Amino acid sequence: PSRGEGGGGDARADILAHIGEGARGALRDMMQTERATRAVHAAGALSRTGDDDAIEALGAAVSEEPDPLARVAIAAALARAGDDRGAKVLEEAVASSDPEVAIRAGAALADTRADEPPQALADLLDDETHGLSAASVLARFGDARGMRALERVRGDTSQPAEARLRAAAALGRAGDASVKDVLRDAVDAGGAAAFSAAKALAALEDDAAIPALERALALPPHRVSAAQKLAALGADVDVKPLVRALMSERGRAKIAAGEALVVLTGSD
Repeated sequence: PSRGEGGGGDARADILAHIGEGARGALRDMMQTERATRAVHAAGALSRTGDDDAIEALGAAVSEEPDPLARVAIAAALARAGDDRGAKVLEEAVASSDPEVAIRAGAALADTRADEPPQALADLLDDETHGLSAASVLARFGDARGMRALERVRGDTSQPAEARLRAAAALGRAGDASVKDVLRDAVDAGGAAAFSAAKALAALEDDAAIPALERALALPPHRVSAAQKLAALGADVDVKPLVRALMSERGRAKIAAGEALVVLTGSD
């Protein structure tokens, strides 16, 4: 079965609802039976559905997690679920002296549609290592400083091709349609950059992203973000491979399959 219109309407909707409920049940089981770290990951996935137990598990975990990057990931799931504890942690983390922590927290805040771009990220724009990542996050807030920095990198032929394509993808995610052709070429070329380009095309509501996003569903680290983009595009997606993955895989890969199914079946 796939998500979309036509071809069996009500019956398909019933099947997808059943699959979504099965995915939620599997995530609940993993939240209760997996070891601590994976249980938290399962809770993060299940929190997409507004599950109270999952949200409370995340609330407890975010106050106990010692690793700053892991704490940001937990806080991001909490904030996505509308829990103020998550947003508070992210707002503190974006001011971290560790650029990686600050950038990930900023990206999570952008996902929650926070209004104000974090000034701490603007301070990183001239950083040789982290400036492009900081600009990419700022651009998602519509911040002119971030957009200008990305445009400079994209237009600078002395920059590595990978950096210029990263800048183009970030501009696409920020809504700049002028990069569509570059992104389509990257998707067609395949390789490591294709998925990032496809996500940016999806943000521009371009169906050319769909094949690359569908292929990414087979890759556990990319499953959830691919599912989110496919769902936003209203794509007809064959979810059977994800159902098989949920039944046969273990650990993080199994959790990712369950979370992707929650997204694709409209259970989030």
